[in-house]
Order: sequence, then structure tokens, then C-alpha cells
Amino acid sequence: MDRKLVYAKTPTGDEAVRQRTRVVQRNLRMVLVQVDGKLSVQELSAKIGNPVLVENALLELEQGGFIAPTAVAMSVWKDASKQPPRKPQLSALSQFSTFGSKAAESAEPSLLSEASRFSAFGKPLMGETKREPVFSASTEPKPQARHEAAPDKPPSQLNISGKSVLIAALGIPLLVGFGALLYPYARHKPAIEAAISSYAKAPVTVGDVALSIWPKPQLVLSQVTLDGDLQISEVRVDRPHQLLGGSPHHLTSVSLVQPAIPVTRLLTLPALNPDFGPFSGLTVGQVRLSGASIFAMPGAALNDIEGELRFSGNGKLEKASLQSGDRSLLIEAKPGADGLELHIEGRAWKPAGNTMSFDALQATGTLARNRLSVRNIDTSFLGGLLKGQWQLDWSSALNMSGEAQLIQIDSRRLTAALAPSLKLEGDFGGLLRLWGAGNDWPTVWRNTEATVDMSITRGLLTGLDLGEALRRGAGATVRGGATKFDQMRGQLQISPGRVSGQNLLMDAGMVTAGGEFVANTGGTVSGAALVTMQTSVSTVRLPVRISGTLPDLDAASSK
Repeated sequence: MDRKLVYAKTPTGDEAVRQRTRVVQRNLRMVLVQVDGKLSVQELSAKIGNPVLVENALLELEQGGFIAPTAVAMSVWKDASKQPPRKPQLSALSQFSTFGSKAAESAEPSLLSEASRFSAFGKPLMGETKREPVFSASTEPKPQARHEAAPDKPPSQLNISGKSVLIAALGIPLLVGFGALLYPYARHKPAIEAAISSYAKAPVTVGDVALSIWPKPQLVLSQVTLDGDLQISEVRVDRPHQLLGGSPHHLTSVSLVQPAIPVTRLLTLPALNPDFGPFSGLTVGQVRLSGASIFAMPGAALNDIEGELRFSGNGKLEKASLQSGDRSLLIEAKPGADGLELHIEGRAWKPAGNTMSFDALQATGTLARNRLSVRNIDTSFLGGLLKGQWQLDWSSALNMSGEAQLIQIDSRRLTAALAPSLKLEGDFGGLLRLWGAGNDWPTVWRNTEATVDMSITRGLLTGLDLGEALRRGAGATVRGGATKFDQMRGQLQISPGRVSGQNLLMDAGMVTAGGEFVANTGGTVSGAALVTMQTSVSTVRLPVRISGTLPDLDAASSK
């Protein structure tokens, strides 16, 4: 390229500077803007600082008809000035806008001017490398050149169409969602109540009906009551579209939030009763419980129960898996001939109203309409083992009874739970029988009575020293101290506010003692014992009267 050559913009190049869409490549546009008909190629290269870029850009711009040597450019501008004025041309934006005059709306696209011979609009600017002479005042544009110069669809039109599609894609679901939320579902309450009543074989009332979309679409029934006694805060139906159309309807999953379920009502539900035939109008695959309360009568309940119930295709219960809120009690239930057959597991479970816990519990049982029977109880309890059975009956009042074998129970933990002021150590064992009655569970627990045929080995009784009373002899009184023994046997009678011991026999090798005692509410104790010390040459017996308030007692020997 002649580095002394001076280029000037053609009409097409001048228009391209004003309209950024004509020349979009950055290097070409940068050079095109600097071309002014005064600077030579060498001066342009020095001004821009990149001779190779300048020369390549000038070649591309000249080939595209945007610039020409100064003499040729002047001829092009002269020919362009002789062309008749062009009609107003609609911009790309005007195709989508009503802003402007009526004349602008009806204007036709103008014909190509003579200057279009030098335009490469519609052609690639970086495609060809072969240079051809295109600047001639007498050269007629070729037919294909006119076809190539026809503008493509403006980019702005493509962008606006894309926005329209995006708005439609987002707007239609939103409109459908708002419409679903605003739909008056309460008008269907009578039909819903009738369907659930038919399913439960009992009258059902529903407080309100609404649709929830978070975290997933659910039909929400609030304040549901079955026959006046089974109450549910919310019934949430997953996949509510399964209720559309005619019956039969099969619901995949239903959630019951904070249901209060009487056992008598639970066991009369058709899904749990093998005597009912298959369901025809409505079936449920799974029911989830959240914050449930299952009670025999007020005060005798399992609270904060979570779990799920699974049903077969004919609507019958297959299996129920329940657990307490802290997961300390797990229950699996299956329908049986006499009610629900239970498998029970406990992990550090504390029965309601009881401070003692069952470390590891295994049991089986049966839940009938008016009775809960728990069998095969095998549990770690207070450092030892407890094996037995237990029953709760609520056919009239609430009645409780049980029997258990105690094996190597830690006496210190036992007395800490039942009589904290009594300080007793040793391995406690024996046969326990207990019973109680009342109108609610706290009353039953307060009224509980029990008998224990007990045996304590390797024990220590703190607060009473029978050996020191024997050593001091008749007429002496010893307060406090401790009595150590190898074994103690006897019967305990436990009743509200009173514990008594009978036929007690304490063996400490050379010293033995036998007697009885009574301990009342508040820890007051009274009793009597005959303390005997036997040696190889003599036997000494001394009656001792026991009195005082736990933990320290008085042992006074008689004269």
C-alpha cells in the first residue's frame, strides 16, 4: 500500500459513522472515524500506533465502499448530490412503535442511491481478500448486489421478540398460580365433607378449604372434626389434581397436622377394621402424622407423635410406623385379630409423669378399643434389667397393673428416683407387682400401690448404724452413721404416702438384724429391730428402736 495515499469517507462511510450498526468491528470503526481526507496512510499509522492494523483496516474499508482515495471520494460525493431526495425511511424501532406521524407509518423503503454501489451492507466485511476496482461513476450495480443490499431483520426486532417470549413464559404460570390461589375452594366444602364422611363412615366437618403452593402444591383443609371427637388442625392433600374428575379417587399422600386421636375412635376407622369391605369411592396410599396426640382418655396420651401409615390398594392399613418427637420411643403397628399388634422399642425413654427412664426397651403388645396390653418387656433399667408385662384398661375408669422381675438394679439410682432422702447402695433384685386407678394418668401414678419381694446384696445403708448401737450396749443412742451388710431380704409395701418393710433380715456376717419399719411422706421413719452378734463363745442380742427423719436416724438400744 502506498503510505502517502490519502483516503476520505464516501457517503456510505459517512453514514456508517453515524449509524453504529453498519460497521460493528472495533478496529474497522476506529480507523474509519480517523479517516478525514487529510491524513495519509503513514500519518494514520503513526496516530493510531499500529501500522499493520491501519493498513488492513483501510483495505477492508475501501473494499466495502466506506472510504476511497480523495479524488475518487470527491467524485462519489458529487454524484450522490445529483440524486433526488430520499423518502423518509422507517427505522427498525418504528416497526414496533406508533410514536410519530401518520406519514412515517405509511412511508415506503427508499430505493438504493448511487452511493450504495460502494456499500457492503449485508456482506461480510472480513471475508474476501481479493481486491477489485469498485469505484466508477459509470458502473451500474449488479442485480445480485441489489439483492445483497436488502437489509436483514433488525437486531432490535429480534431482542424485543425474545423479551416477549420470556414475559409470556413467566407471566402465564404466574397468572395461572394467582388464579388457583384466588379460586373460591370453600364452595366445594359440602362435597369434600361428604367424601371424607363416606370414607370414615362417620360425619365429618371442615372449617375451611384453601390451596397452598409452598413448598409444594397442596389442598389444605383446616379444623377438621370427625364425629365430634377426632380433631385435626390441618389435612394437607398432596397432588390435589387427583381429586379432579369422577370417582373413584386415589390420593397418593395425605398429611395430618396436630391430630388429637382417641384410641376408641382410631380402632373403629374402616381402614383399620378387617370387617369392612373394600373402599370404592376414595382410597389413600400414605398418611403422614405430625405433632399427633393419641390418647385413651384425658391425661393418658402419647404426645408429639410423628410417623406414617401405609395402606394397601383396597384401602386397608398395612403398616404404621410411629415415633415420639425426640425419637426415644418407636412403635410399629399392624392390624390383628384383636386390634393393632405392636412392636415397641425404647431408647432412653421416660414414660409421661415418671422421672425414671428405660435405657433400651424391647416389647410386644396389643392395642384394643379399651385396653393396651404390653408383653415380653425386656429393658435395661436403672443399671440393671427389668422383665415383665403391663396393662392399661380404660373401659370405665383408668386402671393400670403390671408385674416385673428386677435384676441387679442399682439401689442408689432407684432411691434417688423414688426416695431421694434415703441413701441406700447395693444390687437390688426381686419381684415387683403394681396397680393403680384414677380418672387420668397423673392420678393413676399418684394412686399406684406395689409390693416387692426384695433382695439387696453387697449393700450400705447410710444414716443408721446398728453395729455401733450394739457395741455401746443397752441405754445408748446412736445418731447417723452407716450399716454395711452382705445381704438384706424382706417385703416392701408401697402405697400413696407410705412405704413399709416387713420380715426384714439383714446379714453382715457375725452381726445380724431382723425387724420392720414404716416411712411416711416427708421422710419420717419409725421401726424396731433385734440386733444379734454371735461369736464362737457367746451370743449377744439387743433390741433397738429406730426413729427420726431421713437421711439421719436415731438407733436407741433398750435396757
